[in-house]
Amino acid sequence: MQNGDFHPTTKCSSTLPVLREGIKFPDESENQSGNWKLWRNSSFYDYDYIDGCNNWNSCGKETEIFGMDGYSLGKDIRVWNEKIRELIENSQFGDGIRVYVALLSMNVVFDKFTLPRVIKAFGGISDSRKGKQIHAHVVKFGFCVDTFVANSLMAMYTKCGAMDCSLKLFDRMHEIDVISWNTLIGGFRRLGKPNEALETLQNMQLLGGLRPNLQTCLAALSVCASHGFLLHGRETHSFSIKNGFISDLFVGNSIIDMYMKCGHLMAAEKVFHGLLQRNAVTYNLMIMGYVHYGCELKALMMFCEILISSVIPDYATAIGVLVSCSQLLDFEHGRCVHAHIIKHSLDLDTRVATALIDMYFKCGSIDGALLVFKNAFFRNLVMWGVVIKGCARNAYPYRALDFFSQMRQEGVQADSMVIVSTLRVCSSLSLLNKAKEVHAFSIRMGYDTDMYVGSALVDVYAKDGDVSHAHKVLLRMPMRDVISWNALISGYIHHDHFDDGLMAFQAMQLEDVKPNSVTISSILRAFTYDVGT
Repeated sequence: MQNGDFHPTTKCSSTLPVLREGIKFPDESENQSGNWKLWRNSSFYDYDYIDGCNNWNSCGKETEIFGMDGYSLGKDIRVWNEKIRELIENSQFGDGIRVYVALLSMNVVFDKFTLPRVIKAFGGISDSRKGKQIHAHVVKFGFCVDTFVANSLMAMYTKCGAMDCSLKLFDRMHEIDVISWNTLIGGFRRLGKPNEALETLQNMQLLGGLRPNLQTCLAALSVCASHGFLLHGRETHSFSIKNGFISDLFVGNSIIDMYMKCGHLMAAEKVFHGLLQRNAVTYNLMIMGYVHYGCELKALMMFCEILISSVIPDYATAIGVLVSCSQLLDFEHGRCVHAHIIKHSLDLDTRVATALIDMYFKCGSIDGALLVFKNAFFRNLVMWGVVIKGCARNAYPYRALDFFSQMRQEGVQADSMVIVSTLRVCSSLSLLNKAKEVHAFSIRMGYDTDMYVGSALVDVYAKDGDVSHAHKVLLRMPMRDVISWNALISGYIHHDHFDDGLMAFQAMQLEDVKPNSVTISSILRAFTYDVGT
């Protein structure tokens, strides 16, 4: 092994095809010898989509795209390449494909930069069947031997989730470079196949004889972070240092992220302090990591460090610090953070406004929470849920019910969590009629069979003495956990239906649901009553 080589300690398996010796297809060079029909009839390609695109020429769409007669742009391919690039950058993938179809009808001569841009447009629509047609055109126009074009095709297939096509193409490429290998690694990472990604990285060096570059390290770090591969992450970190990649801010941030997600907080801190430059992402990774590991004070100190630096906080910074204040129940620091949020106009972000509302509720400032809610630029379902739950937890149950009604009046559809919060309010106030109204709403919305909603319904009916209805709701639930059974058993025992409570306990055991302390407490109460009588 050469000094500085990066070889992940994964054992080669049969999950990957033997690279360069995979499924054989006719050589692309045969196309130039008149064997185009052989390629056209190959199952690897399909022509209906692009052939069908020719019908778009008559629908007047080009005028919309170009803002003028398309032909007035002339036949300079550089101008057309720039037009396609602009469309793709604006995610107008279909329009980019239409421009390509217009070029076909105009017999414009392509260069090696045209097809990669069009291929990217096909990747944007995430349809591998349609992507195979642009692949066929690549072969038809003789660009199949160009590595740049082939890499673009591989990237398209991986974005469409068609790794089998990407691997077949890889096996048939005339020349493979680092980008080719990186595309495979990124494809496996995107599909959640970390072992295959790291194995490909190993093969890149052992079989391909190529050294990983900065993009390879970023992909490897992402795999290690997502799946907790600390050992591989350390190897990538070491490789990045030896090859000078650590000075790149993207690599530095990725290493911090990897250590945080692998549970190595001290290593993340060491990398952070060693970075020569930092941006908002760097600080956000540290703040969210501190919050995750219960180091809220360190998160607040990190925010203070941002304020004295030249870095401008963003919405993720604000949310991370507000979560710290919520967990610490630190109202004063929460207010200070709110002031900085207003200063940087971050309060206009719905996510930040929701975090502010949650912080104020948890710190006991109902007025502060409702003022932020009142002034919110946009109210989504999550924000409504936080307000309803916050009012209920802070002894404002009737206001919680009012907000639930107001939310429905404004056309925001409740989800299961909002329904559960509302049912708990009904249960605490013994508002059976209101609970029945919410129950009817949950049935219309299809949430009545949700386990959490079902458990809340069982609880509200059982506490109000309607144990028969509670039992019916329980039986309708496709899945029942210990919480739903406890709600029914406690309801029976509380209303002196001891035999029914014991029968429910036996039914619970038959479903292999393990009792907890709440279950045992209810059953002991039933037996205590029997002994007393």
